[in-house]
Amino acid sequence: MKLSTSFGLLLFFVASACAQKNIPNAVKAAFAEKFPGATSIKWEKEDGEFEAEFKWQQSEYSANYSMDGKWMETEKSIDKKDLPEAVTATLADQFKDYKIKEANLLSNPEMEVAYEVELKSGLKTIEVLLDASGKVIKKEKEEQDGEEEDDDDGGE
Repeated sequence: MKLSTSFGLLLFFVASACAQKNIPNAVKAAFAEKFPGATSIKWEKEDGEFEAEFKWQQSEYSANYSMDGKWMETEKSIDKKDLPEAVTATLADQFKDYKIKEANLLSNPEMEVAYEVELKSGLKTIEVLLDASGKVIKKEKEEQDGEEEDDDDGGE
């Protein structure tokens, strides 16, 4: 059992090291231009995109890029007290049985700023995407076993 666990960990680290080395130059250049001075950068390839998790300007971020280096999205970890009042009002009204577990500020080329909030109630966890006015854009339910289910009805 220990041997298979050790082998699994070894494969994970080798795969991670390879992922760090196989980042296209266009992706690295676009990232360096958008986030100069970023530190603790960890890359992974996910769903045909490259995602970097890193620290920049004293905050934790993740950024996604297409294979050709086009910026797709950025997430910045924020404290729940930094959520806009309209967002916290919607959460208190529509998700009163849930507590905020994690909050992120999202930006991408197609939209203004949005907020991704992970909420927890007992064993249930949901992820809600809201605009700055507090309107629910998308809701993902994570069942107790970790499976996700999309609900794009805008919370209506």
